[in-house]
Amino acid sequence: MDTVRAEHLLHHHMGVHGLTERGWSARFDDAVTRFGACSSTRKRISLSRRLSALNDEDEVVDTILHEIAHALAFEAHGEDCNHDARWKAICRRIGARPAACYDEAQVTPVPGAWNLVHCETAEVFRHYHRLPARRDRSGVWIRGRRAETYGKLVVVTASELERMRARLPRAAPKPPSEPLLTLDRATVKLLDGRIAEALRTIADELGLTLKVLRSRVKPTSYTPRLLLTLPPADTALAERAAFATHAARYGLSADDYGRAFEVGGKRYTLTGLVPKRPKFPVQGRSARGVQYKFPVAVLERLERTG
Repeated sequence: MDTVRAEHLLHHHMGVHGLTERGWSARFDDAVTRFGACSSTRKRISLSRRLSALNDEDEVVDTILHEIAHALAFEAHGEDCNHDARWKAICRRIGARPAACYDEAQVTPVPGAWNLVHCETAEVFRHYHRLPARRDRSGVWIRGRRAETYGKLVVVTASELERMRARLPRAAPKPPSEPLLTLDRATVKLLDGRIAEALRTIADELGLTLKVLRSRVKPTSYTPRLLLTLPPADTALAERAAFATHAARYGLSADDYGRAFEVGGKRYTLTGLVPKRPKFPVQGRSARGVQYKFPVAVLERLERTG
């Protein structure tokens, strides 16, 4: 959601629950592994700017109320209550989820430079924003899924993950004569891809940015989450102007900005050229709105019209 709106909500809810008049302050931070924080010593509530921008209003409000519950628990009991029964009771009273951590199935995380993945399915289990001290995870498994993950976990970079996914066979859609009996991971991934592909043409025609968020899945229901947004005018203009500055160097024109190309079966839009990165000077945006670096050879795959 829009971070200006998120900041307004943070101050609004702190005022509603009486924290502002008690001397509590609010701020944004650049955290990538936690959504919010409450400091009782400083009487301050923090909200991650990057996670707020990636998630919808419901998740942002729940995080705000989560941290407000910590502050109210401190005011009521004179000590940090962490995530104990006193804190949970306040969560229920003010409408926050009484859970210690956010639900990773509902919150869109900040993409990490490193990922813990299944070497056969490329399923991502964890993001790392720093290189782990030990990349070998062969003796580790995912709790509750030991049989399928033991000895099959690896730590890879984002580009390595893309190559792994490109090598995976594409799942064939189930024919209508075979009704779904359960919503497994493979089916949900297929549904996400097909829905996003159907909307991508419309988004491109209208100049909108399509972002695929993490779907909400239960054993008998599936809620796709896709976000269509207008690019910020100032950012888009600056990005286009920077592209035009270097376009001729690569045999392109300013009109090539925003053209699509495919890598590993996935579509990207051309958003930038960075000569100071000679190995990966091309910048492209994925359907999820994430920027990636590519070698100059991908320019031969630009889709051209007319």
